[in-house]
Amino acid sequence: MFGPQTFSFKFCQNWIWKRPALMALTSVTAVGTAIKTQKLQCESFVDKLTGLADEYNLKKDNSRKSMFLLGSGPRFVSFLGIYVYDIELYIRKQDLRTIQKVLNEQVDPNVGVEMSLKEAEVGSRIIEELLKRKIQYAVRILPARNTNFKHLKGGFTKAMLLRKDRNDENEERMIHGFRDTFPGTGTCLRSTTLSITLTDKDKLTYEHEGHEIGSMKDEGLKVSNLFLQSYLVGNKVNSEQARQSVCITLRRIMDGSLKV
Repeated sequence: MFGPQTFSFKFCQNWIWKRPALMALTSVTAVGTAIKTQKLQCESFVDKLTGLADEYNLKKDNSRKSMFLLGSGPRFVSFLGIYVYDIELYIRKQDLRTIQKVLNEQVDPNVGVEMSLKEAEVGSRIIEELLKRKIQYAVRILPARNTNFKHLKGGFTKAMLLRKDRNDENEERMIHGFRDTFPGTGTCLRSTTLSITLTDKDKLTYEHEGHEIGSMKDEGLKVSNLFLQSYLVGNKVNSEQARQSVCITLRRIMDGSLKV
C-alpha cells in the first residue's frame, strides 16, 4: 500500500501541483500511468520535468536567468515521516567550472561524490572549499502544509547547532545572528515560496513570495556552510532525496557531461 511507487506518485503529484506551468503539459493521471508502465523513479521523473518548470520560471523572472537547479527533494520530520516541505538548491551557471574544479580536487574518483559527502570530514571540506571560491546559491523552500516562520526558523537553527564546532565561537555567534534576523512571526502557507539567497557580498537574504523579509551579513560564510551541510553532508541529512538528486547533478558536473 505504501510501496515506492505509491510514494513516487504522491511526491510527483505534489511537485506538479506547485508548478502550474506543468499542469498544461501533463496531468496527475499521466504521472500515474508513467509510473505504472515504466516504473520510473520519482527523482528521474522530476529531473526531466525540472527543465520545463525552469523555462517557465525564467520567462516570469529575469533575475533567475543565471541560476541553475542543482537538485531537489522532500523534507520529512518525526518518526511518523510527516511531509513538511520540498527544498530546491540552485547555483549560478557561471559557477559550474569552479564546482567542477573543486570536485576534481576534493573527491576521490574511486569513492565518488555521494560517499564523499556522507563522510562528514570530507563533505564539510568540499562545502567549505566551494564557499571559499565564492560560489553563490539560492535555496527555495516550498511548504507541503501550512506552517509559520517561527517553526521553520527553529528547524533551520537546530540543524545548524547540531553541526557547529563547539570550539568555534564565531560559528555560534553567526547562528545567533541568523536566529535574530530570520522572521519569528508570520505564516508560510502551503504552495508559497520561501527563499534564502547568498549574494556576492556574503549577504544572506530571506524572501517570501518575492518580498524581502530579512537579511544578514554571513561573516566567514559560517551560516551558509552549516546550512548546506545540514542537507548535503553526513550520514543523516534533512533530505536524503535532495542529496541524492544533488549528487546526480554533481557527478555530471564532475565528469563534464552536463551542458547548460
